[in-house]
Amino acid sequence: MNIKKYLVIIFYFILFSLTVYSQSAVLVLDYFEIEDEKLRTEISDQIQKQLTEELERVNLEYRDDSFVASAIRDKGLGSRQLIEEVTALELGRAADVPVVITVSAIDKTTFLEFVITAWGIESEKVSRSSVTGYIMINSSIAQIVKKLTGEYGIDSIPQELKVRKITFISNQEGMEIYMPDGELLGEITFSILNVTDREFDIGTKLLITKKLKGYREADQYIYLGREKTAVPLSDLKEVKSLALEFNYTFPQLMGAGSGIRFYPVPDWMFLSFDSYFYLQKDFSSPYGNEMTHSDFRFLAGIYIGFGPESLFRVNVSTGLGIILSYPLDRGGVYTDFYINALNITLELNFDDWSYYLRPELRFGIELGDNNLFDGKLFLSEVNVPVITLGVLRKW
Repeated sequence: MNIKKYLVIIFYFILFSLTVYSQSAVLVLDYFEIEDEKLRTEISDQIQKQLTEELERVNLEYRDDSFVASAIRDKGLGSRQLIEEVTALELGRAADVPVVITVSAIDKTTFLEFVITAWGIESEKVSRSSVTGYIMINSSIAQIVKKLTGEYGIDSIPQELKVRKITFISNQEGMEIYMPDGELLGEITFSILNVTDREFDIGTKLLITKKLKGYREADQYIYLGREKTAVPLSDLKEVKSLALEFNYTFPQLMGAGSGIRFYPVPDWMFLSFDSYFYLQKDFSSPYGNEMTHSDFRFLAGIYIGFGPESLFRVNVSTGLGIILSYPLDRGGVYTDFYINALNITLELNFDDWSYYLRPELRFGIELGDNNLFDGKLFLSEVNVPVITLGVLRKW
């Protein structure tokens, strides 16, 4: 027999016969005689949770023995005495409630005895019926609470409908949920977060903020349409701190480049290093003089105006570069140093990939051989600045 799931219960319905019209609270007293501490805690939590929910369902307030703690202390009552008839009725009057529910669970070795009793305070009488069999504790609690407000005539004060429970659902463990004022509601554990310590008007459109380490913070509006509202949360996007670049530069036509990009400030500030290898050929000469070039560039940049969720982004960057040239018809190596004075990059941005267009203003530095720049702004044969087209793969 799986005690955690199914319990052998002797179920006594003891209900009062007089109607109470003006009060809407129930005092709950319990007694557990179970040696296994883990089992005792599980059963206690299960009973308290289910009884609270069933009472709330019919707008009855759950009150525990803290409401009569002083009376219990003054009389020196033990936990077993709390569920006795005379004591229960006396404590019910002290708590000013129309009904007292006593719950006991006693381990009988071969089965678990569960007894739930409802005492009418005004009549001091009970109506009895008993059920014995293999049934769930939750089912027993639901039945007795239903009888309290149904055929046995306990009336509750109607309450204005409010949203009293919000269940947030997400597969991102540890996601924190915040109110607009920065108050933490809690974090996702085992895919859910239950919020039961506040009330909202039904129909409220609530703005929440979602945070998770390593992911982009995001806001989400939720609609509270029922007393118990379940809210699926959209996933947060990971921040990007690394990317690989693949590019092509005009007018360095017969070539291609690759590089790596780091984000000291994820998604916003970057440092990149890339190299570009290309072949230069003089097609106007019958000899077709050829030279190979290795272009090494270092850039530092920052995004402006548009966030990482935007489809279009703009960044500005600056940096340094050096081109090493190797003539194929003779020996030797030539160097050209330059400054990337200002680059304005237009980017088509997706979550893991981006595509960019980057015009570059390059000026030669009076270092090296100055074979290509000659200390001036570097322009192509059609007198336009260098333009780089590229793709980013981001992580």
